[in-house]
Amino acid sequence: IDFPTRRPSPVEEPGAAAGGASLAEALARHGLRVSESRLTGEPERENEERRTAHDAAAGAEAIVLATRDAFLWPADVDLVGELAAAGPPVVLVALRNPYDLAALPATDEAVAAYADVPASIAALADALTGRADWPGRLPARIGSTP
Repeated sequence: IDFPTRRPSPVEEPGAAAGGASLAEALARHGLRVSESRLTGEPERENEERRTAHDAAAGAEAIVLATRDAFLWPADVDLVGELAAAGPPVVLVALRNPYDLAALPATDEAVAAYADVPASIAALADALTGRADWPGRLPARIGSTP
């Protein structure tokens, strides 16, 4: 389940404002069976997208939540909590802001990627599928939001 970028930066790569590279597509290239649900963050679509996310989670063996500054949006925080309690194992991937790890409800696993550019997404997919190690460590203390 891919959460939207609502605060794009002028220095981002083209297309990043539309949601960045797709982690689901990168995982599918590694042979995983993936069903992607991309949220838009548009208030008028919130209820429909919530239902779609819950429907996707209901049939999943595992859920990967790809967030982008979700801690800033109460509806996103609520949705993460609902999905984390849904049953299947949940991996939270903070693609942009590592503070999602501290501010969002607890999940089974969590990763801070710091970027949603294609190279970061490819490396993340490699690590999530066991094709690469996790050599990094957090350069910031994550325990409270900024």
